[in-house]
Amino acid sequence: MLKRDIESIKCFITPFYELNFQAKWDKLSVSEKQELITSYIDSIEVIKNDKDIKIKHITFRKTFIEEYANIFNSGGINSNQEIKANDVPINIEVSAPMTREEIKSYIKKLQLNFPIDYQELKKEQINDQEFMLKYSKGNYFNEPFKLIPILDKFKITNYGLIEVPVSPINIINVDI
Repeated sequence: MLKRDIESIKCFITPFYELNFQAKWDKLSVSEKQELITSYIDSIEVIKNDKDIKIKHITFRKTFIEEYANIFNSGGINSNQEIKANDVPINIEVSAPMTREEIKSYIKKLQLNFPIDYQELKKEQINDQEFMLKYSKGNYFNEPFKLIPILDKFKITNYGLIEVPVSPINIINVDI
């Protein structure tokens, strides 16, 4: 989870990060791309028309599916959730629940790489299905990155929010 979040934060912080990734992919040879893809896929069935190719069926490697299931079951896969901030819908990543101790350790690891901020948001129940989190930006140049449900004696009482800095600096030259 840490490695994936570091890559995601790089997308937030570094302008053109995804373009650099795309440029690297474009530089790979066909055989290098095939090797990477076949490390996850056992077989693929396609339908070829005059102008395009459509995927009919993909069989993923059993080891890949098992690894994915293990990561999912251990809470290592996050979900994106649409929330409202001042009646404006935004998408934010929501992680698996953690204890305060786990969050504290995780934040320290992230802060070794980035100047992130963290704050705890109190969960205020509106009704049986809805709750509200009161949030104020810690820094004007920060953006919300991830919500973490906080486990307190097997119950989610509050949420932690990780903010990442979004640079207002325009980059002129990019080394691709």
